[in-house]
Amino acid sequence: MEKKELTPNASPSAQQEEKTRKPRYLKISEVDPDDIDDSAEREYFDKCRFIDQQPLVDVSRCYLPDFIAQVFERDLGEGEVEPFETRGCDRYLQWREEENKNLPHESYKQSQFQYNPIAFFKSKATRKKPKEGQEPEYDKNSHKIVLKDDWEGRDWLQTRQFAIMSPITYVGGTTANKYARYLYAFAIDLDGVGVEQLHVLFSKMTTFYPSNMRKPVPMCGKPFIPLPNIIVNSGHGLHLYYTMRYPLAMFKQNVKYLQAICRALYKVVVYPPTKTQIGTTTQDNVQCLGIYHGFRLPETFTKTLKMVKGSIDYVGTGVPIQAWKTEADHYTINDLLPWLWYSDTGVDEQLKPAVIAELERGGRLLNPKRLTLEQARKKYGEDWYKNRTLPKGRFITDRRLYDWWLNKMKKREGVKEGFRYYCIMALASFAAKCNIPFEELKEDAYSLITPFDELTNIKAPFEAHDVQVALRAYRNPDSVRWSPQMLSSWTDIPFKKVKRNKRKQVHHLEMIRMMRDLKRKQDGKESWDAHAGRKVATLENSKEAQLINEWMVNHPESTNKSLCARELGIDRKTVRKWWVQIEDNILDAEVNDSASIDELVKQMEPISLGYQHVYTSEDFKEALWDPDSGIERTIVPVVPMAQLFAPNSDFSVPGYSHEEVIEIVTTGKWQELGWNLQY
Repeated sequence: MEKKELTPNASPSAQQEEKTRKPRYLKISEVDPDDIDDSAEREYFDKCRFIDQQPLVDVSRCYLPDFIAQVFERDLGEGEVEPFETRGCDRYLQWREEENKNLPHESYKQSQFQYNPIAFFKSKATRKKPKEGQEPEYDKNSHKIVLKDDWEGRDWLQTRQFAIMSPITYVGGTTANKYARYLYAFAIDLDGVGVEQLHVLFSKMTTFYPSNMRKPVPMCGKPFIPLPNIIVNSGHGLHLYYTMRYPLAMFKQNVKYLQAICRALYKVVVYPPTKTQIGTTTQDNVQCLGIYHGFRLPETFTKTLKMVKGSIDYVGTGVPIQAWKTEADHYTINDLLPWLWYSDTGVDEQLKPAVIAELERGGRLLNPKRLTLEQARKKYGEDWYKNRTLPKGRFITDRRLYDWWLNKMKKREGVKEGFRYYCIMALASFAAKCNIPFEELKEDAYSLITPFDELTNIKAPFEAHDVQVALRAYRNPDSVRWSPQMLSSWTDIPFKKVKRNKRKQVHHLEMIRMMRDLKRKQDGKESWDAHAGRKVATLENSKEAQLINEWMVNHPESTNKSLCARELGIDRKTVRKWWVQIEDNILDAEVNDSASIDELVKQMEPISLGYQHVYTSEDFKEALWDPDSGIERTIVPVVPMAQLFAPNSDFSVPGYSHEEVIEIVTTGKWQELGWNLQY
C-alpha cells in the first residue's frame, strides 16, 4: 500500500488535509519498520515494570478470572456470594419471550432470576449479501452474560480484541441502565498517565497526612489517595477499582448518591498538572464517566499504540492489558467518607448517616411518602391505575432554549475536548424539548464538526460518526426529561439555575418586589421607584467620583474644575458636585493620617501568602514600606502542605532546612512559631 507521509516542508493545504482526514489503521506488513513510532508502546511496558517493582505497595498480577472474582465475589460470612447465573439463563429468556408475546407465565418475583455481569465485545462477522462498496467483514457488537459455567474456560472473552465490562450486575442480557441491579465497585478512569504521573500517583498513595491535619475531618494516618483494590494499565491511562464490601443496590432513588460518590472519588484521585508540578494526569479537564461506564478487561487488547512517523495513521494492533491486585480490603462508604468529604464539601450534605445506612444495606432509602402500588391505586383511582403504563406526555418548550445552546456551541463557550459528544447529545435533547424538526437539528449538528475538531489535542478527531451517534438522543423518549443538572454534568458546562420556588415568573417577581419595598421601608429608605430602580450614587460606588479623585491627586495644585472636566470627558456640573464632597471627605482626612495608621497597626496583622504582603488598606501598605514609619515588619511563613510533601520536594522556609520544616509541621511546633499552613 502506498503510504502518504506529511513532510515538514509540505504546503499548508497538504498539512490541513493531513490534519482533517480520518486516520487509517494499517497492518505491520504494510509499513517500513523504520517509519514506525513505538514510543507509546515502550512507555506502556515501562509503566508495567514500574508497578511490578513498587516496594511500598504489595501487588500481584491480576488475570481475567482473578479480576472478575475480585470485583464480583464476596464472602459475607455465609460462604461466597456468586453473582453468576448457573441454571436460569435459558429460563429467563423463555420468560421474557412469553411476556413479550402476552403468553401465560409466572410473575417476575416468582421466577427469582439471578443477576449477572454482562460483557460487551466486538467480533468479526461476514455479511451474507454485501452491498456495493461494503466490506465483506465487519465488526459486530455483542452482549453476553458472564456465567458461572464460564470459569473453566473463558476463551470467548480472553481472546477478544475489544471487550468491556462495568462493575455492575444486570437482570437480563442487556446493559441498559434501567436493568442495573447492584454496583460492586467504583471505577476511576485516568487518561494521559505516563511513568512520571504514575510515580506521583503511587507517592500520594503512600504519603500520609500530618497528625495535626483536621480539614474538614480528621485525616490523621490516611494517605492522600486511598489505595485501590485493582489497578489496570489500559494503554495511555489507568483504571482504578475501589471494590465495595457490600454491593450497593441501584434503585432509582440511590443513583444520585452513588454518582455523587463517584464524582468525589475522581476529585480525590485527579491532581491536574501545574506549571511547576507534575500531576497524576497530563489532562487539565478530567471527565467523570459515572457509575455505569464500562472499561476494557484484562487480557483483552489496548488501543493501537504504534503510529506512522510524521502522520496520523496507526499501525498494527494493541498489546494485552495488564492488571494488578493490591492487598487493600473491600471498602464501605464509611471507609471512603474522609476522602469524600475532604474532596467535595457538598457530599456531606447528601450522605447523611441514614442515607449511608440504607445504601450499604441495599435499601431504597428513607421515603415516608412512598406508596405501594395497591395504596396508590386506592388513592388515585382506577383511571390512574389503567393509564400509568401509557406513554408520558410532555411540554413543548420555547425554541429560544435550543437557539441559546446552539449559539453557545458555535462560539465553543465552555466546550472541552472529551465532552464534545455530550454537547451534541444535549443539543439533540434541547431539540426534542423544543419540538425542532430533525432535519434542522441534523444540519446544525453537522455544522459544528469543524469548530469542534479544532479543539482536538490529545484524543481522536471529532468526526461525522460522533455526531451521527449523538443524534440518537433525539429519538430517545427519555431525552425530553433529561434535567439541566444531568446535561451540565455530562457536558461539564454549568447552567445558571433560576430559583422561583415553584412559582410562575409573574407571581415570583411580584412577591420579590413586595419584599424589596417592605425591606426599604423598614430600613428608613425611600421607595425604589423614586430613582426608577437606579442606585443612589455615592463616593464609594461612583466611577466618576473615583476618576475625579485620581485627577485631583495627580494635580494637587490645580483648582480648575473646567480643565478636569475636559480631560476626563465628564460634565462640569458632575465634576463640581463630586469635587466639593471629595475635599470634605477625603482631603481633610490627611490631617488624621498618623492616627489612622496607628489604628490600622493595632487592628491588622501583616500576613504574607508566598512571602508577598497582601493588605486591605492602601494607607497601611504605604506606611509598611515607608522606612520612617517605625512599623515593625512581621513576615508569617506560609507552608503549602501539598508542595511540602510532594515527591522530590525541597521546599523550605528562610532560616530552616527542608527536613527542619517537616519536623516542625509534623510535631505541631508550627503553632508556637505562628506559621500559616495551607491545605
